[in-house]
Amino acid sequence: MLLRVLANDRHPRVRQAALLGLEPLERSEPNVLPALIKALRDPNTEMRMAAVDIVSRIDDPRAREAILIRYKRESQQDVRRVLQAAIRRLEHQ
Repeated sequence: MLLRVLANDRHPRVRQAALLGLEPLERSEPNVLPALIKALRDPNTEMRMAAVDIVSRIDDPRAREAILIRYKRESQQDVRRVLQAAIRRLEHQ
């Protein structure tokens, strides 16, 4: 249900709640990581920032790659700042 809400709900706060609810399931459910990575492209700025925070804490090469790709494509300055902090954190892991 949370995956469906994350992908389809019109309200950014509802999608963000689903994103946060999915975070603890990332290791046990194979469909969660791709959904979290997809959230990095959400049209809502705050949603993307939340996704960066979550995805950057996942110890998986796909998550690291997604953060780097998002940084290259991101135009919103607030999101870029969060991405920069995430990249610095990843470099020290």
